[in-house]
Amino acid sequence: MVARRTIATFETSMTSPNTILEITDRSFAETVMQSKVPVLLAFCADGCSASQRLQTLLTNATRSHSSAMIAKATPTESPELLARFGIISLPAVLLFNGETVCYQFMGELSQRELHELLARADGKNFINQDHPAMAQP
Repeated sequence: MVARRTIATFETSMTSPNTILEITDRSFAETVMQSKVPVLLAFCADGCSASQRLQTLLTNATRSHSSAMIAKATPTESPELLARFGIISLPAVLLFNGETVCYQFMGELSQRELHELLARADGKNFINQDHPAMAQP
């Protein structure tokens, strides 16, 4: 069985499994800030090998049982978000709980680090939990 990856533009508050939502400057507030579940937002660039590896990890993570929403943004569609969150290097990962950035990391994540981060996002108190690979903003 071959897994399919679907990248969709967020238009409703519902997501389906195996979907990575595509975030833009225009859709950010509705999709991320008003989400009722944690949102892991990855900033990735086309043609960047590190970004491509992260996107593969994110695709695999959509099959996990995490309650977190997984989304991605590109520099061409989200220049205001890059500036707003001080993203100066790609790939970059931010974990949101509503309007709060709980974790921010620039660079590559391993599969283990990504799964640990998603597992912590499922916890009730994940904002205050430390993760050695994550830098808090």
